[in-house]
Amino acid sequence: MQAKELLHIFNSNKAFALIQEPDSKIATLYIANNTRVLSSLNKISGDKAFIISPFNTNNKDIILLEGLRIEHIPSNILSTLRENTIEENNFNKKANSLKDTEIENKIDSKGNNDLEYKKADIGEKVILNTAISDSYKYDFQAFQNSFQRGIVEKLVLSRREDIVSTCSPLDLFVHLCNLYPQAYNFVISTEQTGMWIGSSPEIFLKAEYNRAETVSLAGTLFGENVKWDKKNIREQSIVSQFIKQRLQDLGINQIQEKGPYTLHLNELNHLKTEFHFDIPDTLNWGKLLSALFPTPAVCGYPKDKAFELINTIESNNREYYSGLIGLIDKEDKSSIYVNLRSAKYNKNTSTYTLYAGGGIMPESIIEKEWEESTRKMNTIAKLL
Repeated sequence: MQAKELLHIFNSNKAFALIQEPDSKIATLYIANNTRVLSSLNKISGDKAFIISPFNTNNKDIILLEGLRIEHIPSNILSTLRENTIEENNFNKKANSLKDTEIENKIDSKGNNDLEYKKADIGEKVILNTAISDSYKYDFQAFQNSFQRGIVEKLVLSRREDIVSTCSPLDLFVHLCNLYPQAYNFVISTEQTGMWIGSSPEIFLKAEYNRAETVSLAGTLFGENVKWDKKNIREQSIVSQFIKQRLQDLGINQIQEKGPYTLHLNELNHLKTEFHFDIPDTLNWGKLLSALFPTPAVCGYPKDKAFELINTIESNNREYYSGLIGLIDKEDKSSIYVNLRSAKYNKNTSTYTLYAGGGIMPESIIEKEWEESTRKMNTIAKLL
């Protein structure tokens, strides 16, 4: 595929997904001949399609890209797609030198702390504010009240912020691939979902025929030589226990477990446990997906109570953030990730709406949770 053709697809109304798998030198473009709308993961058969699922299917539809035309794009072609004149070496030097802790406060004329995003060229600093929003304070306290009442053990609180930027989605994708080669980098676009760009660290389900892998990824610390505290260890163990129990409920008892171990992603660190298993021939793929999703890594525990509380309390409309994206093909290879470290792009206003979240436990401190979500947002923000 030539660069001009890819640019044309980005500027068209075609439904597509552009993906670069972790540690790959090749990006894959999926162009849909048609799209299908589903209301439940249970209805997924496992036949070849690219899935885009929201966090809450009561608010948004699941979109399947079908009749896929697949193009493989080598890195040398991707490097020609940049629509700006900044040299790659200079960009990487600047981007890697940015410190996520570089934050400033803005006090408006009424004395309120408001989040300020500065418009910047790629590689310059986009500075995020530490001022905790009123809506986040309200949600956090409501979550704490739920813990005190003994309703749940863990909840995940998300938020979103807007940045206006001249950086095109295709440029941003190329930069994400260069800066985060170990992540699942993506751009997806359909009429129903709009355009989303991100760099996800979290596998939801990878499979080759019936041999599958899923992961428990939770807990977040910053810097080098991290020492995990009880809060983060407990937060991640809840996810691991949930996954094992759900697999066993499906009759999957032969599970190979590896971890937990520390996953280093630039300045962020997470606790990760791998689970390897065989999918029974008699198990419907839709049943498998719906049993595991959403895990406590993006929702909470117990699952049903946590899901209900989030959809009742959380001020942020997640849309497709913390949902699922990826190729499913039960007759070959499947690679589905959680939509994390992502942004929704509005072409009309050149605005990126950044999404981030974090696990809230009874011992959580609001200032630390806000800082964690800010650092996660900076995965993309520092490239805008």
